[in-house]
Amino acid sequence: RGTVNGIAQLIGFMGNVLVLVVAALWWSAHPEWVFAFVAGSLLLGFGVVAAGVRERRELIQRQAHAAGPRRSPPEMARALGNYVRELWISHREAMKLLGVKILYEFGISAALPFLTLFIVNEIGVRGWPEMVRGIPGLADSGLAGLDAVGLSQLIAAFLLLSTALAAIPSGLLGDRFGKKPVFAAGLLIVGIFALLAAFATSVPQLLFFLLFVGLGNGARIVLFQPYLADLIPIERVGEFTGLTAFAETGGVFLAIIVAGALIDLNAFNLHYRLVFVLTGVFLIIGFVAVFFVKSRLEPVEPAIEFAPGGPLR
Repeated sequence: RGTVNGIAQLIGFMGNVLVLVVAALWWSAHPEWVFAFVAGSLLLGFGVVAAGVRERRELIQRQAHAAGPRRSPPEMARALGNYVRELWISHREAMKLLGVKILYEFGISAALPFLTLFIVNEIGVRGWPEMVRGIPGLADSGLAGLDAVGLSQLIAAFLLLSTALAAIPSGLLGDRFGKKPVFAAGLLIVGIFALLAAFATSVPQLLFFLLFVGLGNGARIVLFQPYLADLIPIERVGEFTGLTAFAETGGVFLAIIVAGALIDLNAFNLHYRLVFVLTGVFLIIGFVAVFFVKSRLEPVEPAIEFAPGGPLR
């Protein structure tokens, strides 16, 4: 699973890099072209999946559920409580891992939406012209004249490229040495170098730190889903995919609100540097939390019985 997911993520990262490069080239003259490019890519990608990809239905276990009687809000609340309790009792390690995901998604999402503002307001183009002129073949390319906004797009592309570099190696290492240690190492690397990036003063410094942030991020992205799959039975993969999305969006939602409020308050006089501090702190907390998750699936019989209609019906 780790190797295959690494290949899949690599293809996804390359698509992200392509969008950023297109945006950097087109935005100043034709910003509407960027939106059209994204929309067309989405339609093409989803169209291929919907029309051309076939599921391996022999692996899918289906259950037919009756709609059941309509329930009052208190009954629905009790059913939801029973459902969450059943998840914790039957799949405790997977639920712990989802908790880890909320932590690190909070950290990652504190920085990503504000990356452009961080570069423009805290780094600018300091050190960039000198670095470009010092690289053979780039001195006359015109890249040295990029403004901070255009440069921020290239730096975001660099971050994605460094993440892509780690995709397949992370999958291979996870399959060889275990998903948990490689996944945890990725969180720790991102946490440490995000803290260092928070206090970068020039573009070359920031690029050096973001190189390691991307490498650690590759391990995090590639190995989470295969690691989770080791902790759950195959018949509940779809259910836990939905719970994963819930954990991810919850972390993103909280991060954007908290990070934005702290920037407005100029907490600790750090301005936009604060977002990378949040990333570093919460990724390191996530790294510690991973060690409370057991590595292997240990099936536990559900302690709560439900009616045939299911826990939420």
